[in-house]
Amino acid sequence: MKKINLLLLLIILFGLQQAFSQAISYAYDASGNRTTRNVVTLKQTTSHPNPPEGRELLTETLGELTITVSPNPTMGEVNVAISNLPEGTRVESALYNSSGMLLSASPLSGTGSGAINLTAQPSGIYYLKLKAGDKRSVWKIVKE
Repeated sequence: MKKINLLLLLIILFGLQQAFSQAISYAYDASGNRTTRNVVTLKQTTSHPNPPEGRELLTETLGELTITVSPNPTMGEVNVAISNLPEGTRVESALYNSSGMLLSASPLSGTGSGAINLTAQPSGIYYLKLKAGDKRSVWKIVKE
């Protein structure tokens, strides 16, 4: 009986992992009717072997875009860089606290790079949401 319960638990956990590794995107026409449904595989995040100052440097690949956020954890300022950004693409950033309250929202420079200042915020966990064209990315930032 224990083996069956363990097997069922493993199957459920594997199913949950598969369910959360993708997102569904919808497109609507002007009347509000859904026209397309796309299943999108979520981001791939890798850690660099030589992060600056002993901090973690993360890179995410979203289609042709490469997003780098560093340092994490941070003492105050987080640098964001987006490479392979098509010309004229607007990049917006929004910073939320762990309760989901919006702390700041601002566009990044036309080159897709900028700094998010957390020096006035207390230590804790923050969420940085980036939007570049139709691509979206959410980062968990730890402030020490």
